[in-house]
Formats: sequence, structure tokens, C-alpha cells
Amino acid sequence: MKIYIAEDDKIVRRGLKLLIGKISADYEIVGEASNGRVAMEQLRDLEADLLITDIKMPAVDGIELIRKIKEANLNLKIIVLSGYNEFDYVRESLLGGANDYLLKPVEKDALSRILAVLEKEIAKEREDARFLESQKNVLQHLNLIKENYILQLIANHGVSFDRISPLLDDLRTLNVKHYLMIMGALDNAGQKGESREETLRVKERVEALFREEEKPSSAMPLATANLHASFCRPACRARRCSK
Repeated sequence: MKIYIAEDDKIVRRGLKLLIGKISADYEIVGEASNGRVAMEQLRDLEADLLITDIKMPAVDGIELIRKIKEANLNLKIIVLSGYNEFDYVRESLLGGANDYLLKPVEKDALSRILAVLEKEIAKEREDARFLESQKNVLQHLNLIKENYILQLIANHGVSFDRISPLLDDLRTLNVKHYLMIMGALDNAGQKGESREETLRVKERVEALFREEEKPSSAMPLATANLHASFCRPACRARRCSK
């Protein structure tokens, strides 16, 4: 686990580093700062898992540092350090996104307990992220198989809205490459005398599916439509084929 320390007291920083080194050799101190401003600048470029920060620091204090970290969407666990008379600040920091707190002077057992808990949370989150990524890859692979099947269906059996529409409904996504290939296959089918009405209905369904997938980027459907037009054969364009 990679740890960053933000603390204006040099002696406290040194003591924390010694304690962390005694708790586990697997814990690595990747950086330190005496105020929140410097800490934020460095944390943007460092691969840290955990921030241990004092609440009261010059320039930018711990509460403001936590706020900036959350605004920047930095994926960090956070422990705040406080004195016995700073509970209001501790509460504010916990509400702002800190995971836990330690009272000064920091005791080894308390620090060890919190580090162990947060290390398990980080490991679990990474495991979940790997699982989600693997599931995403599986779904993408299945989608490619389905898209290729639709292309073969058009090529071998022509255009049938009733046959193709359920397959399109079963697709979770439709990438640009296969969108263009399916639209191109439909254009070619239209030139071979397939029912124009059936072809247009399938095209509209493909367009709707692709536009739904690309909603976050308003420029993408237009760009893809231009790509599709450039891929259409001259004969198809002369007949004003559907987008």
C-alpha cells in the first residue's frame, strides 16, 4: 500500500514514517508535504493509495485538502490526524470524505488497526474492479459474436426485419466498426433487390441502437453518419440510401 503524509510538524512526519515502517515492510511512503497545497500538487501525479493528513496546516488545511481531492476524483483513502480539542474538525473531515481519524500522539496499535482495515478495503475494491473489467471484456466478446452473426445472416439469408430485430434487441452495445459493416451489408442487400421497406426498417433499428449507445457524445452520430456515407457504394448514394 502506497502512503502519502501531509503534516506540518516535521517531527510528527518522521514519527509516522518510523511507525509505518515497523508495522509492515509492504507499506511504502511515496511522498510527504508540510501543507495541503504542496500535497495536492504532488498527489495529482503520484500513485498513492492512502493519505494521512493533519487537520490544521498552513496554506491549505486538511479539510480543504480533502475537499480538493474529492473534487479532483482522486481515488484515495484518507486518515486525518487531530488533537483532543479538535473533534468538530474531525467530524467535518469525516463528512467531507475521510475514512477514519487518529488522535495525536499517534499510537502504533491504533495506526496498525486502521491501516489493516483500509488495506483490505483497497484490495477488495481492486478485486471488484478487475472482475467488472473481465465481465466487460466477456460482454464485448459476446457482442462481437452476435454482430458477426447478424452480418452473416444478412449476407446469406437477406434482410428480414422480424428475424434481425430480436438479434439487435439482444445487443448491449454497437461499436463504430460493426455499425458501418452492418449498414454497408444492408446497402449491398438493397442493391441486390431485397425489400426496400424491410431494409429501411432494419436500418432505422440499427441507427436507433447506435445513437442510444453514443448519447454521451453528441458529435459521434454525425461523424459516424459521414463515415457511413463515405463507405456507401456510388450506386447506393445515388439512390439516396438511408443514413
